[in-house]
Amino acid sequence: WDQTFTDSGGESHGAVVEMLRACAAQLLLATLAFLLLYVITGPEGSPGGSHFALLVLYLAALWVGKLTAPFKKLPPLLPMLLVGFLLRNVPELGTMIGKQVDPEWSSALRLSALTLILTRAGLAMDLNALLRLRFVVLQSSFDV
Repeated sequence: WDQTFTDSGGESHGAVVEMLRACAAQLLLATLAFLLLYVITGPEGSPGGSHFALLVLYLAALWVGKLTAPFKKLPPLLPMLLVGFLLRNVPELGTMIGKQVDPEWSSALRLSALTLILTRAGLAMDLNALLRLRFVVLQSSFDV
């Protein structure tokens, strides 16, 4: 397999082979996830079902996040949000994927994501700076 991807100088393209292996592994895992979802949930896991739409949304966001990872200036959450926006609002994709997600599930997932983001932001805060500015923080939290 490695010998297939050599140029005229005999140099091996190991990075290309590794990328192909990683893509094949991810494609296999995605296929297994779809099959397992269908076996467990039945019609909701088939195309057009709510669980299927959530899995497509998750995998698409994950893959786009990984594809944009080399761009160091972009936070990984931004491309993921863009994928969610596109899957909901692009006419063909919206009817096939975005509109299939149950509104209650969508609301619960958005609330969970917001909670996770705010928790991570809170854990990243500098406690000494908060203590030093406690009155300003307290005043701005009450909007006085």
